[in-house]
Amino acid sequence: MTVLLRDALQPNLVQTLENNPAIIHGGPFANIAHGCNSVVATKTSLKLADYVVTEAGFGADLGAEKFFDIKCRKAGLEPSVVVLVATLRALKMHGGVAMGDLKEENIDAVRVGCANMARHIENLKRFGVPVVVAINQFISDTPAEMRIVAEIAAEHGTEAIVASHWADGGAGTEELARKVAELADSGAASFKPLYPDDMSLWDKVKTIATEIYGAADVSAEQAVRNRFNLLQENYGHFPVCMAKTQYSFSTDASAKGAPEGHVIPIRELRLSAGAEFVVALCGEMMTMPGLPRVPAAEAIHVNEKGEIDGIVLDGGQISNLSPLYIGLPLPAFLQLPDALIQPRQCQREHALVHDLPRDTDRGCVFPTLDRFRIEPDGRGISVQQSLHPHGARLLVPMLDAAPGMDDLVGAHGCIADENQLVIAAVGVHQIIGEKARAHAPPVVLP
Repeated sequence: MTVLLRDALQPNLVQTLENNPAIIHGGPFANIAHGCNSVVATKTSLKLADYVVTEAGFGADLGAEKFFDIKCRKAGLEPSVVVLVATLRALKMHGGVAMGDLKEENIDAVRVGCANMARHIENLKRFGVPVVVAINQFISDTPAEMRIVAEIAAEHGTEAIVASHWADGGAGTEELARKVAELADSGAASFKPLYPDDMSLWDKVKTIATEIYGAADVSAEQAVRNRFNLLQENYGHFPVCMAKTQYSFSTDASAKGAPEGHVIPIRELRLSAGAEFVVALCGEMMTMPGLPRVPAAEAIHVNEKGEIDGIVLDGGQISNLSPLYIGLPLPAFLQLPDALIQPRQCQREHALVHDLPRDTDRGCVFPTLDRFRIEPDGRGISVQQSLHPHGARLLVPMLDAAPGMDDLVGAHGCIADENQLVIAAVGVHQIIGEKARAHAPPVVLP
């Protein structure tokens, strides 16, 4: 945890392609956590700009509810307007269209799927904040489909505006931005959380389930009810953080649209005492899927010199490979100037990958390179791609990371997809004796 937090307390200032400032600081999933960036980031931004746009992830039943009921409550924030982002693809899926058919025009499915959007609009109104719908436009969207969304949004007292930023950049969101600024300046917002602090934990969970999810009730086994009673004694004033599938208002991911009358089962109740909220796990939701029995994090720490140690496996194998050059065309990768990559002992073309087994489901080799080892003859680093049953090996060159960095050795190699785009690359590492320590890449592509 110290490794993660050592440099993480300061907000990270970046910029968009059009040179607008953005702060990236915290990004928990809203299906299992609160789904918001840090309070520090938001309050810093409010001191630096006239308007601050912050994201609350996944569906508004998760991210927005937690932003309002947890973050705004704890930080004393009062939002002025909500932008509800909708896509025609998602609305058609909620209207019963299969994944493979989402690019085809289907006005009837859009109309049916808009029941999901309408539920979100009405939910957001409960918090006393005006709502505007942003239609995140895809190239397959048709004017007729977008008109249906606008009509149904208008029926629920809000405006739907097409946002074509994917194709047109900032110019594609000017109309939306002007509407958001207009609503923010109007003073129409009268923010209020969904429930008061003094409501019991059980009733807070039930309020979210019935008023936001459209459920008839919540259920829990006696052991879970006892846990509610135990936490109520000292933590009953905490807000609740629902861990639920993001694909449905229910706990059944296949229940699309706006289901009603279902029961939300509470499987477990967890206390996050430091964060000051209580997590209610709903249905079969997993909060940390895919971890091994002994996570690598257990061996990672900050040593007495302030350096990160433990990102190393026995035998000189490393499991964390830096994704340098991802998305770079393969010819460009091979023609990187020597200022960025300096070959030594091996030729650069050895980074090419031929005859690797194809992943028929994805159409290309999956980009995870899960381990590599230093070859005894020092010619290079052998990378094992063991996702496939018979695996695949490739030799990548040993490269100097940068001039004047004598103790750094870079291992650069790549796997290219069918379009000759780099989808995996070995990063830069520091070689120490027979072991290798992960090291931050010293170069950044322009």
